[in-house]
Amino acid sequence: MTSGEIPVYGKVPPTTFIDSSGEEFSTTDLEGKVWALSLIFTHCAASCPRMTSQFARFQEMVTDPNIHLVSISVDPARDTPERMKEYADLAGADLSRWHFLTGDLNTVVDLAENHLKIGSGQANEDLSSHPSDASPEAQLEETMDEFMADEWEAIDTPPKMGGDVQTGDYQILHSDRFVLIDQQGRIRGYYAGLEDEGLENLKRDALRLASE
Repeated sequence: MTSGEIPVYGKVPPTTFIDSSGEEFSTTDLEGKVWALSLIFTHCAASCPRMTSQFARFQEMVTDPNIHLVSISVDPARDTPERMKEYADLAGADLSRWHFLTGDLNTVVDLAENHLKIGSGQANEDLSSHPSDASPEAQLEETMDEFMADEWEAIDTPPKMGGDVQTGDYQILHSDRFVLIDQQGRIRGYYAGLEDEGLENLKRDALRLASE
């Protein structure tokens, strides 16, 4: 590897999810694009709002149509396409460039753990056994109140990577790293999703890859 070259850590396989409009969305749909990926879930009241706010900042800073964002739910049993759409709307997402995906839990776990090499928090979980909320809309609004506070400023004392994330009925311990993928589906970098420096480094490398 020559000095300054962005390394290659692996490759993302063709993987199909469901997007926030209820349509199938495959990682192959992003061929020819540079994209950044995060793992989230809409009931998360800790790291996920901060990570989503960082992606919202990225969306404003980087307007290149060939650079996309992907947020994948690690709680697909509760994160329906409709719920993901509500979350995307509250985040101010441009859905032509920022994709909110849900789908089969095993698919999410396989992509995260075996290919991206980041923790999904669900490797030994079966979310189908967890109860649904009585009022998901109300809980979403409560979660997003903190998300939208202070014009996307960081929430107080965000958890460190791997910290507890309370979801009401259970916990999901997932990675707070952003993953950068290039036009060929190759993994090119990992970035601290809770830190401004991580966002700046992601921006720098994404723009560099898009210009190649």
